Amino acid sequence: MGALLKDVARRTGLAPSTVSKILNEVAAFSVPEATRERVLLAASELGYSPNRMARGLGRGRTDNIGLLISSLHHPFFADIAHTLDALAAQSGRALVIEEDRPSTAPPGVRESPRWPVDGMIAWVGAKRLIGDERRPFPVVYVGEQRTDDTDWVSFDLYGGGQALAMHVLAAGRRKPMMLAGGRDARMKGVRDAMAAHGIELLTPSISGFRESRQCGFEAALRIADLPAAERPDVILCHNDVLATGVYHALLRRGVRVPEDIAVTGFDGIDEGQWLDKKLTTLRFDIPSMCASALDILVRRMAGDGFPRRSVIVPGALSAGETA
Repeated sequence: MGALLKDVARRTGLAPSTVSKILNEVAAFSVPEATRERVLLAASELGYSPNRMARGLGRGRTDNIGLLISSLHHPFFADIAHTLDALAAQSGRALVIEEDRPSTAPPGVRESPRWPVDGMIAWVGAKRLIGDERRPFPVVYVGEQRTDDTDWVSFDLYGGGQALAMHVLAAGRRKPMMLAGGRDARMKGVRDAMAAHGIELLTPSISGFRESRQCGFEAALRIADLPAAERPDVILCHNDVLATGVYHALLRRGVRVPEDIAVTGFDGIDEGQWLDKKLTTLRFDIPSMCASALDILVRRMAGDGFPRRSVIVPGALSAGETA
């Protein structure tokens, strides 16, 4: 067990309150540099580790950054959490992760994070409103573009959707179906690209849509059971997890990929690269997105009065073997 604060005070001959203010870097407390060095040396020799919560109270900041993210069961969001955790550690901060959950507050009321943090990075689709309007709380949104006066870092979903659509059109696909839960920018990109070529995008009716392998699997089973003339010749999926489920279901039914029905994903997670046939997808630079969001948040937490920032991170088509 490491030494206690009172052990450091005993070694240096100083009052515990003085040692506490030095070790917790209380800004308003001034001591001679020789005294500060004596305390730090004693703490090091004794193996003292400061209490992070106490240190935060003394300094007026916690050095914690919050991340409000969708389910960590989803590998895409797990990649974001992993990347941000490493970047935060490099800057001397800790990442506190909260999975999104239905709010218990009245509609329109903002909630404080469960743990003390100096600012938060929040997935744009989060159901909860974070922060206290009476006390400005730095929040940077990630994932999709916003139209309000907030800081955000977005993937180029619209451009990515168009790139995928153009790829399958170039391969001769003329009966496209989009497997998605809503009309976000990626779906609009696909739809607009198809419409420019006079092609209508098929959208299956899916009850209880979920961004999961199971949802993709079950939807593809129903599609595969249609008469061949009624099937699409390509299924463009909202993300790679859905695409993985679609791919396995089509093979289960004896439908050839991509000869009978091509399949595309969206995200670029590793899983899609380890299918029997490498998944064609739109890959995004998660490290770049995370680095931009953290940079904006750190500057905002420091009180930098720069204008609200918006950053769009481009994607890159990863042409695999499924489309």
